[in-house]
Amino acid sequence: MRILFRILLKIPYVPFMGFPMSYITLQQAKQHLRVDHSDEDDLIQTYIDAAEDWIAKRCGEFEELPKSLVAATLLFVGDLYENREIQFTSIKMSTSKTMETLVAPYRRVDL
Repeated sequence: MRILFRILLKIPYVPFMGFPMSYITLQQAKQHLRVDHSDEDDLIQTYIDAAEDWIAKRCGEFEELPKSLVAATLLFVGDLYENREIQFTSIKMSTSKTMETLVAPYRRVDL
């Protein structure tokens, strides 16, 4: 439906390629996680990238990330870091209520 709508209006389709840069620094994430060593820097950066991707797919891109989305991103990074070994027993993955509340005002609605 979206593609048909774009064709009718002659709007070019541009797939989302992620944020052009990281909004959350490694230092911010480590401070949030209370990590004071560099042994897991690559892992934490991967979690930052994943969290920012999750936010971007739901809210779109921003020149400057609103503070509530910064907080939501940090919560997601924390969740990924703390639950890296979790085993899922069902297909559905849940996110924290706080994170969803922070993201809700910015959430895109696709028609």
